[in-house]
Amino acid sequence: MKVKMMYYMPTQEEGRYPFVGFSREEYEGFLERAVNIVINAIETIVMEQI
Repeated sequence: MKVKMMYYMPTQEEGRYPFVGFSREEYEGFLERAVNIVINAIETIVMEQI
């Protein structure tokens, strides 16, 4: 199972750095989705072994 890093262009905000990056909300959403995918994968593996 793969975790998608960027499936759309993140919003651009004026900041100190000249590159495009995640907003705080986008980063938090990514982390939450990634953690949920990992938890579900682990639960699936554990349930298959029972």
